[in-house]
Amino acid sequence: MDEIVPESQYWRGKRENPERIAYLGSIIERAAYRRREAQRRRTTP
Repeated sequence: MDEIVPESQYWRGKRENPERIAYLGSIIERAAYRRREAQRRRTTP
């Protein structure tokens, strides 16, 4: 998240928003967790 970006990207609004990245990351993590749990339930006897 703390990577150095050129000033031009920052001022053009192209710099990544850390809060948005964290939000999207948590959505992906929750989806992966649900998928693993569903697979675990199918494979457990």
